[in-house]
Formats: sequence, structure tokens, C-alpha cells
Amino acid sequence: FETVRGQWGVRGEAAMFVETHTTFDGGVGVDRRAGEYRIAANVLVSHGPEDTDVTLVGAADRSFARDTRRLRMFAAYDPADGTAFVRGIAAISLRDDVWIEGSAGVFGGSSPDTLGRLTRHDFAYARLKVFF
Repeated sequence: FETVRGQWGVRGEAAMFVETHTTFDGGVGVDRRAGEYRIAANVLVSHGPEDTDVTLVGAADRSFARDTRRLRMFAAYDPADGTAFVRGIAAISLRDDVWIEGSAGVFGGSSPDTLGRLTRHDFAYARLKVFF
């Protein structure tokens, strides 16, 4: 589902898999504009025969200088396993349809969950984007 109430966007999704083991994956999230920022928060739940896993996700972005500069932040956190991921993205428009972008992401914690398995996979990149 997805709906809007005032300044808030609200969305959710759920899936149940019953073929071999009964499992459930679902989540709910909200987003809105807060001043110059666009913010979003989500709670994701995965429940299987052995355990239940909860992941908290947040994001914020902001544009500057008549939308020729952009900053984005993204974070995911699994409170049960103590694992996290944080990513920042910065982009600058050099001229119409030409952007240079840089990003870095860091994983923290160590566990068998999705975030924990990526602990040694931190990254950084820069790229030139040309639209035509």
C-alpha cells in the first residue's frame, strides 16, 4: 500500500512464503519534506521458523544552488545483531545533463545477517554521469 496524509507519505509491503517453511517479510515506511530536506524512515521485518529480524532504515537528501548540488545520506541498522551501514552521496551538476558524483559506504559490526556479512566490503567511488 501507499498513501499520502498531509505532508506525510506512508507505504508498506508484506509477503508470506508458505511453500517449505512459513516465512514473512514486510515493512512500513514514512517520508516527508522537512524544510529543505526530504527524509524517510522504514522498519523492515523478516520472520522465519528460526528467528525474527528487524532492520531500521533512514535516509535524508537535500538539494542546493537551484538543484545543481545534491547531498544524500542513507543508514541501515539491525539492533539485534548490532550491525549497520552508512552511505553518503554528493553530486554536482557541471552543466546541463552532466553530473559528477562521489559516494562512500561503510559497514559496521559482525554477524551472519546481511549487513554483518558485508563488514569488509566498504567502498568509495566517483563517476561522471552524462545524460543524452
